[in-house]
Amino acid sequence: MSKNARTHHTCTYVCADDGYSCSRTIWSAAKDGLCLGHSHSSEKPKAEFIQFISARFRERDFDFDGFVFPYRLSLKKTTLPKAASFAGCVFRQGLRFENVHFGGGYLRFDGCVVEGGDVVFDRCVFSASRVSFLNSIIHAGSIEFRNCLFKGDRADFSHIDWNASRRIVFVGCHFQSSSTVFTQSSIKAPVASFFASSFSSEQTCFERMHVQAKRFSLKKSRQPAGEWEIAECRFECGLFDASESEWRGDRVQFKKTVWNSERFLMERFTAHTAEVAFDRCQWDGEWASFAHSSIHKGSFLIHDSRLNARQRVDFSKIKADGRFLIHDNRFESRHVSLEGLESIGEEYVFQQNDVFATTFSHNEALIEAKRATLNRTRIEAEIIDFSRSRFENTQASFQAMRCYGETLNFQNALFAGRRASFNLSKFNMRRVQFDRATFGSGVATFWRTDFGMAAVTFHGASDRGAIVHFGGDLARVRFERAELRRCNFHDSQWEETGWMKVKRIADEPALLRRNDHNELRRIYQWIAQQYARSGDKIRRNDFLYAARETERLQKIAQHEISSAMWLGFQRWTTGYGLGFARVGLLKGAVAVFAAFIPLFTRIR
Repeated sequence: MSKNARTHHTCTYVCADDGYSCSRTIWSAAKDGLCLGHSHSSEKPKAEFIQFISARFRERDFDFDGFVFPYRLSLKKTTLPKAASFAGCVFRQGLRFENVHFGGGYLRFDGCVVEGGDVVFDRCVFSASRVSFLNSIIHAGSIEFRNCLFKGDRADFSHIDWNASRRIVFVGCHFQSSSTVFTQSSIKAPVASFFASSFSSEQTCFERMHVQAKRFSLKKSRQPAGEWEIAECRFECGLFDASESEWRGDRVQFKKTVWNSERFLMERFTAHTAEVAFDRCQWDGEWASFAHSSIHKGSFLIHDSRLNARQRVDFSKIKADGRFLIHDNRFESRHVSLEGLESIGEEYVFQQNDVFATTFSHNEALIEAKRATLNRTRIEAEIIDFSRSRFENTQASFQAMRCYGETLNFQNALFAGRRASFNLSKFNMRRVQFDRATFGSGVATFWRTDFGMAAVTFHGASDRGAIVHFGGDLARVRFERAELRRCNFHDSQWEETGWMKVKRIADEPALLRRNDHNELRRIYQWIAQQYARSGDKIRRNDFLYAARETERLQKIAQHEISSAMWLGFQRWTTGYGLGFARVGLLKGAVAVFAAFIPLFTRIR
């Protein structure tokens, strides 16, 4: 047969990617000048086609580039020892590989198209140096990779367009390739899942990935080694679930990623020696939760992100013996919770955040990190709750905080570290409560703390040798039953009453109404002692005389005029006690009265 005749009967298929041309004989029934494998005819005889494909496998010829499979391709319990390529293939009824070992130099499904049926890889091993589904378009009932192992140099799922009517899942898969890549991928299905999969590649990258699913799962996924980056992805899901995940690699980073998910769950995850970071991310939905998670020796970071979860943002019951860092973020939710959080590692930082919520809960937290910082955080909430929180063996800083709302609660809180600083903070609340709070052996400072018009109470507050510095407006601060033995009131301002500008404490009206003169006298004596310790004799005298007046009031017999009215009258006339100015005033009054006595005697 002449060369020209042979060419005339040769398949006309040419691969657009690498210029490969098929040299097989044209199928006798073909109308498109192609061989049986490449022909797009929907009338390929099933028996002849299966025999044709089987012969290729027997001959160890695994080059199927551009083949059109009108029937499901099915392969079980076999090994492909050489490179295999299904690039540009069209699968009209899906494909199924079970217990297949792909061991050649490469495995290519680049640019393949699946038009129906299911795509299933079950217990397959991909040890080819490169496994690639680049630019594949799969529209199927389900796309499933179950208990598969990827251990070549690269597993590439870039630029894929996968759409399934039921599910797209990588369940129990192990990605051990040097790099695993899902770049610019589109995944759309009711259920999309990497459930119980393991990512131990040196570099795992989910970049510019777009997922649309009712439920997307990374639940129980693991990262035994390497780095995992989820960058510029968008998850539009009813539920995004990465709960019970375990990360032991160098880093897991979520960067510029958006979750439009009704519920975002990353609960009970465990991080060992890894950095888990969320940088410039955004959450929009009903619920975002990281609750009950554990961070061992590594760090957990959320930075420059926006969490807009209408119902709840939840960091409760997290345990961190590494670094816990949340800063420069914006929270918008009904409830923002750090309740029961335990941080006993290097740093605890909740700094420079803007929080807009109905309730902000930080109650019952245990903070033993070397440094605890809530500086420059703005919180607008009806209730801001730090009750029963313990700041132990740490330097706790609440400097320049801004709180707006109804109640700021530090009841039963413990500040037992080297320092607790509330300097330059503004608490524009109706109530600020430090009732039964305990200040430990270090120093607590309220220098230039602005309590605004809030009713501030330190009822029952106590110390264990701490020095508490107050340096601001204390006109509305109440110290009933407080046992703060060492305080410094330098630069403090008190309420002044009467034309003599007499100092008085905010506790006085309520204590007088209850006739609790003993407690009122104790507070005045205690404040006088603190001024005496600092050497401010003028202020010491002011409060010492107030204590004496309170003692005298206690001795006044109960008449129709109450002790409160009597004390008010005294203030209006002469003020408290017999200070130097008041002694001069009384002497002048006595002298005037004495001058008028002779006039009375002459009239007689």
